[in-house]
Amino acid sequence: MSQKTCTQSDFEPRKIWLYVPNIIGYIRIALSFIAVVFHKIPIVFISCYFGAFILDWTDGFFARKLNQCSKFGALLDMFIDRGSIATLQCALSALYPQFQILFSIFLFFDITSHWVRTNYDAIIMYKP
Repeated sequence: MSQKTCTQSDFEPRKIWLYVPNIIGYIRIALSFIAVVFHKIPIVFISCYFGAFILDWTDGFFARKLNQCSKFGALLDMFIDRGSIATLQCALSALYPQFQILFSIFLFFDITSHWVRTNYDAIIMYKP
């Protein structure tokens, strides 16, 4: 089954902030903040984190379905993904301090690999 691709939507600065996928991203940010605040209450943390995980899939689905793809949305999604991973790593570090170094290493490699990927793509696409 082929996945529908999305072309860059026409850029309208006032509308891009209110694209459905970006609104879903804002909800994911709120869920991450709630998860951080209530990280010592497992059911709240897990519910918020799982909700954000499900919404991560839905934002891409709606971006393609509604043809609301944008560079802003792609970067927003990536930053929220990194923030969600950082939230999980910090919560796990607080709950299991004996593994804090290991969680920090995982977080370092996650952020670094995505930074390299983003900059590599920018360099490859650059044509003087």
